[in-house]
Amino acid sequence: MSSWFTILGNSSYYRRAIYIDTFCGPGQYATGEDGSPIVALKHGRAASARYRNFNPSFHFIDNDKNAIEHLKSIPKFQSAEKYFDSLYVYTGNFPDLVDTVIRNAKIENTTPVFSFVDPFGIGASPFTTISKLLPNNHSEMFINFMGGWANRFINHSDKLAQHVEGLLGGDFVERVLNAPDRTEEIYKIYMEQLLTIVPFVKRFQLFDETGQKDNALIFCGPHPKGYIAMKKAMWSIDPVHGQNFSEKQHAIERNFISLLPDEPYLAPLRSSILEHFSQRRAVKMSEIDEWVESETNYLTTHLRKGGGLMEILYSEGKIKYFDPEGKRKFKNNWVNRLLIDFL
Repeated sequence: MSSWFTILGNSSYYRRAIYIDTFCGPGQYATGEDGSPIVALKHGRAASARYRNFNPSFHFIDNDKNAIEHLKSIPKFQSAEKYFDSLYVYTGNFPDLVDTVIRNAKIENTTPVFSFVDPFGIGASPFTTISKLLPNNHSEMFINFMGGWANRFINHSDKLAQHVEGLLGGDFVERVLNAPDRTEEIYKIYMEQLLTIVPFVKRFQLFDETGQKDNALIFCGPHPKGYIAMKKAMWSIDPVHGQNFSEKQHAIERNFISLLPDEPYLAPLRSSILEHFSQRRAVKMSEIDEWVESETNYLTTHLRKGGGLMEILYSEGKIKYFDPEGKRKFKNNWVNRLLIDFL
C-alpha cells in the first residue's frame, strides 16, 4: 500500500488517486493495532505531504453501523478527515453501494484506483460487483478470497450454492464438484474470471493450522509494475516459494529455531526457463527478465543474486553468454545487454 501511494505521488502524470476499502471494519483491531482504513490514510497522508500536488481520495464502506462509528471516533481518522478534501464513509452493503462509490469518486479514464476487498461472507462480494472496481486501465485490486469457505458451502443448500455462483461470476458448481481438488478448482475458476478483466493476477495461498488450503490473497491489475511489487511483497513473507503462508509452519518456526536458512527454491524456475528458451540463441538478458517477471512466480533477483539461477546454469554448461560491447563479465553480473545461448 505504501508503494502504491509513493509511486503515484512521485509521478508527474497523476494528481488524483482513489482508494476504496469495501469492508473497512472499525479501523482498529482488538489488540489496538491500526486497521486497514487507518493504515491507508497514514500512507496516503505521507505521500500527499511529500508530493504537494498529489491528492488521493478515500472511500470506506461497512454494513456495521457500530464499526463505522468507531472508525469515525479514532483520532487518527479525525485528523485525516481534516487533512483530505475527499474522504467518504458509507454505511450499508457493498453491492448496494458500489455504484454510489464509483459516482462519488468521479473516476476518469486515467485515474488510478486501488480497491481492498476483505468480505465477511461468501455472499458479500459477488464477482459482478467487484468487477466494477476495475473501471479503467489504471485500476488494481487486492482481494481476500474465501476459497475454503466456498468449498465447504458449495453444495450445502440452494441458497449457499447461489452465493458461490455469485462469488465466481457464473454457474461453475458442477465443474467444482467433479474436480479432484475442489478448493483448488475454485481458485482456478476465480483467477480465470479475473483474467478476463485484467492481464495480471497473482495468488498468495494461506493454509490453516491443519495444513489445509484456507483463504488466498489475490492481486489483480493491468500493469506489470504493480504485479512485480506485489510479488516482491509475497516473497518477503515466503522467501522459499513466494506464494503461500502456513499457520502450521509458522507455529513450528515460532517454537523451534530453524537450522537452515530460507533459500528460494529455484528448481521450478530452472525447469521452466530451460523449456521456454530451449535451443534459442542470442536471447537478450532483458527478454529473460521480462519473461520471468510476467510469466513466473519468481523475480529477476532470483536470476542474478549471489548463487542465482544464471550462475547455476552457466556452471552446469546449460548456457553461454556474449557481451556485444566486448566487456569483461564479473560473477553474478548479468547485465541487460548480454546475449544468452541456451545449449
